[in-house]
Order: sequence, then structure tokens, then C-alpha cells
Amino acid sequence: MYQNEDKSPFQTHALIMKFFTVCAFIYSSVAVAVMILEKSHCTICSCYLPLLNHLSLILGAFACDFLLLILFPPFGYFVLLLCILMLLIFTLK
Repeated sequence: MYQNEDKSPFQTHALIMKFFTVCAFIYSSVAVAVMILEKSHCTICSCYLPLLNHLSLILGAFACDFLLLILFPPFGYFVLLLCILMLLIFTLK
């Protein structure tokens, strides 16, 4: 798709790529924080593990979905709707 043109996804889909970059960075940071907290066996910090696990799951799904929005927009919007519903379910629990 982009091999014959002088355009990149960062030029054609700048906002989606910025969202993907932010979600991927926060997802990786939260995943590292979860691994550190699980190894530390800290009783004070262990109450945050379920929240961080859910946050990691949601951000990972959003990061994948933003790439889907570039490759196949109709399916990407459907998955985005599912991600938003998942986010609402986790926040209303």
C-alpha cells in the first residue's frame, strides 16, 4: 500500500498514529509496573494490581485497534466500539 508512494502512515493518518504511539507507550509502562509489583510481593501495592491489569488489557486492545483503523477501517471501527464497551464495563464494575 505504501511501497509505491512517498507517503507514510504518519503523514496520512497522523492522529491515529499519535494515539497508537501513546497507547503503546503507556501499555508497555503499565506492563512493566505490573511485573515489578508482582515480584515485589508488597502488600500495600497489591491492591493496585487488578486496576493495572485491566488498564494494561484495555490499552493493549486500543493500541491494536488503532492499527486496524489504518489497515481496515470498517473492522477497526467495530473493534473500537467493542473496546469502548469493554472500557465502560470495567469502569462500572
